[in-house]
Amino acid sequence: MSPGLLLFSCRTLELPWLENKTKISCIPEGAYKCSWTYSPKFKTILPELENVPGRTAIRIHSGNYASLKKSHSQGCILVGTDFDDINKDGIIDIINSRSTFLALKSVLLNEPFLIFIVS
Repeated sequence: MSPGLLLFSCRTLELPWLENKTKISCIPEGAYKCSWTYSPKFKTILPELENVPGRTAIRIHSGNYASLKKSHSQGCILVGTDFDDINKDGIIDIINSRSTFLALKSVLLNEPFLIFIVS
């Protein structure tokens, strides 16, 4: 993988910053290597971020909601094409998540990659 080569771009959604607490916080900003590993929870191969400080099992997957009241995230990263308030609760959600994840998977072909987390 060449540094600086952009293979895929999309919108992402995480939980708010709550001091990097497991399952209720987004992860710290930074660059992370991702490998495709088996997720017992989802029973499929998903990208897993490596070496997240103080955290394990951080994955990238589809889902729409990332709030403390209703979350598909639980500390993971949701992908999609844009943001919308799907359930009209005043909290931004992510849309077209499943198709975005399938596109990500088809581009990366289960190969390791880098992800850059920025605010």
